[in-house]
Amino acid sequence: MDKRAEDYLDGPSGNDDKKNTPTDKQERIARAIVELVSSVKSRQLGRPESIELWNRIQERSWRKARQRTIRRKIGLWSAAASVIAAAGLFYYRYDSNDTELMALASRVPTTKLTQGGPPSLAIGADTAILLSNLSSVRFHDGTLEITDEHGAKIQHATTRSGEHTSVQVPYGQRTSVELPDGTQVTLNAGSVLIFPSAFAADKREVSLRGEGFFKVAHGKERPFYVYTENVRIKVLGTSFNLSAYPDDDESGTYLVEGRVELTPMGKARFEPQILEKGNLATFDRRHGRLALTTHGIESHISWTQKRLDVRSVPLSNIIRKLERHYNLEIELKTNGVEDERFSGTLDLQRPVQAVLRDILHAESSTIKQKGRRITVESK
Repeated sequence: MDKRAEDYLDGPSGNDDKKNTPTDKQERIARAIVELVSSVKSRQLGRPESIELWNRIQERSWRKARQRTIRRKIGLWSAAASVIAAAGLFYYRYDSNDTELMALASRVPTTKLTQGGPPSLAIGADTAILLSNLSSVRFHDGTLEITDEHGAKIQHATTRSGEHTSVQVPYGQRTSVELPDGTQVTLNAGSVLIFPSAFAADKREVSLRGEGFFKVAHGKERPFYVYTENVRIKVLGTSFNLSAYPDDDESGTYLVEGRVELTPMGKARFEPQILEKGNLATFDRRHGRLALTTHGIESHISWTQKRLDVRSVPLSNIIRKLERHYNLEIELKTNGVEDERFSGTLDLQRPVQAVLRDILHAESSTIKQKGRRITVESK
């Protein structure tokens, strides 16, 4: 090694003054000089070679500095990734910790809802109480009051605490429920609502599979939570529609009044969102995305008035809604019409054949029914 280079690297002996201590940059340049000088040994260099040698020194010095910077950044990125991974693990564990209510709702077989029949209500392990279509259920002061569509009332005592109540609404039926806190829920066909016989002192929790329109009783000291497979809704006092059918590609929360907070459940991954009046939030199960908009909210609550408002909706989605409402199986034997989009208002109080004729061109299709099965064929 060149003696001057060694002296440059080691610094003047016997001098501890900081101003004479070489910097990192000086060390890099000196080491690069030593390495390159050693490679050319004692050969005399011309001016072009000297310039090239100096350029190589600068290039090697910059490259080594760059490598050290990258290593430092990788270290920082690794540390940050570890923190993010740990936070994500906590986040996942927190939101994937399904409540007992959600687990109870998921155990109800889908076939029990698709086969039709009357709605039913069960408290704990008791035998289910059969309800009539369009009946209403009211919990008040330890009493369960059932009113059928003709106005007749039946009362049952519900004094036991710690048990859950389940309301199951098969295809072709609808039911209204007034919860122990006064919250009113209208349940659409093919829905399951699970809730405790008595709410806790600090919060109110229910679970929904299917579709329901909620008018939540005010209670700032006791937040109201609705759990679905992918989304948890937190409200204080508001009205909203929630659609969370397991066989739909999307689930949606449509806010009519008030304010709600949406957070992910299960395998869903999205940033928590606050919905204001008039907002719609739709969760796409296939892509795991949550989309927000402010248009078309009326079409999502029209079912409560026995209408179906559609705005550029694929026919396949409309057919699925009609199957639930009429408790029928509808088969389309047409060419590519399933992917066509339709807009308009359908009166769900009319026979299903008339509704289908409103959608399809009567002159190009035939509609046949045998029992609960309807077949639509191209002529």
